[in-house]
Amino acid sequence: MKKIGTLLFLLILCKQTLAANWVAYDNNRWYDSSSVQRLPNQHIQVWVKAILSKNITTALEKDLRKIGMDVSYVNYGYSISRFQYSCSDITSTTTAGTDYKKNGEVINSFNVPSRPMQPVIPESNGGTLYEILCK
Repeated sequence: MKKIGTLLFLLILCKQTLAANWVAYDNNRWYDSSSVQRLPNQHIQVWVKAILSKNITTALEKDLRKIGMDVSYVNYGYSISRFQYSCSDITSTTTAGTDYKKNGEVINSFNVPSRPMQPVIPESNGGTLYEILCK
């Protein structure tokens, strides 16, 4: 009985540790405040959840089909992506992401850990998050 109690405690602890703390920062965009990390290269890494517009998912589907991927964004639900920011250089990049259907099924996923940094565009979604994380 003691082993079962210990196992239940560990399962609850793990679930709480893995739980995201989504904080709204822009229309249909949230960042996980529990995932914010300062990396050894002085970059900040964070997970972002977004609900992309129909125009964006249609363009994304079209672009993916151009490179030979048969992907459908019918019943698209949301996307979760990992961003990295350089506060000193005012740059950012997306290093990983997954798009999900409303039922949680994965539509598309990518992981590019060494993607080049790009300038943060002022007053954009990325610019808003830069202001939150870097100021």
